[in-house]
Amino acid sequence: MGLFTRFLRVILLCAVTGSWPASVGGQVPSTDIWVAPLSVDRPRQRGEVRPVHDIHVGEAVNVTRRIGYDNQPRFSNDGKSFLYTRSEERGGTDIYRYEIGAGRSLRVTETLESEYSPTPMGRMKDGFCAVRVESDSTQRVWRFDSDGSDPRLVLAHVDSVGYFEWLDRNTLALFVVGEPHTLRLVDVSSELEVVEANDIGRALLRSPRGGLTFLVRVAQSEPAAYEFFLWTESRPFPTLLVPAHGGGQDAAWIGETLVMAEGSTLYASRPFDGPSWLPLVDLAPYGVSAITRIAVSPDRRWLAVVGAEMP
Repeated sequence: MGLFTRFLRVILLCAVTGSWPASVGGQVPSTDIWVAPLSVDRPRQRGEVRPVHDIHVGEAVNVTRRIGYDNQPRFSNDGKSFLYTRSEERGGTDIYRYEIGAGRSLRVTETLESEYSPTPMGRMKDGFCAVRVESDSTQRVWRFDSDGSDPRLVLAHVDSVGYFEWLDRNTLALFVVGEPHTLRLVDVSSELEVVEANDIGRALLRSPRGGLTFLVRVAQSEPAAYEFFLWTESRPFPTLLVPAHGGGQDAAWIGETLVMAEGSTLYASRPFDGPSWLPLVDLAPYGVSAITRIAVSPDRRWLAVVGAEMP
């Protein structure tokens, strides 16, 4: 399958419906969130080749230890807290905020619907966005005030959203659930959609050099293997950045270093310099295994990972 067919550009003016066998609204596993201090020796200059050992990860602490789903951490712009998704005993999920300094979690939403993928919109007063699974199983992007009040639709006609990333104040990158899953860029004011890629993975990351970093499944790979591609407005089609490490679909940028996980170990790559992946840190000594999600605070002082607690 060539690049042309893998990156169809189709303009859509209406909503797209779809189903996901493992829907974000379905049964969720038991996971916890670990937080660790993070430091980088000094800012890396563009074009400078440096080893990944200039990134240091401190002691990781399980801040959500309980039986249940605690996942999808996303740091505030000031790095003092993060929003995350938490399952409730009554069923469904709500959004919580973990305050690092106080060492406590505060409930933000309490709804009949389920909310996922909370994303701060800037300053605390600007609120946050999340995917809401509505009573009829519609999955759309909603916006909330910082205390979880005043929910309102961001995109009324775009359904089946699994994950999203803001590229600017009026452009959303969406993982839209379907067969196959597709990457869509949406103009929020007009809800005009452009399909940029097919058969994508769930990682959608703003690139440190502008644009969007995302995963595409290698054609006919079994088990599924993925490659990172880079989309920018200046290029007609996405370009290959680096093959993903292992079979994961989660990653984060620390400056120009891309980080993924396998088991309890984080691996790092500097794809603008070359395609190699090197081990960064093993978090097994802190009781974490099977790491999936990774989040980094904008000030690069904190790292959050999602995983399972070792028995």
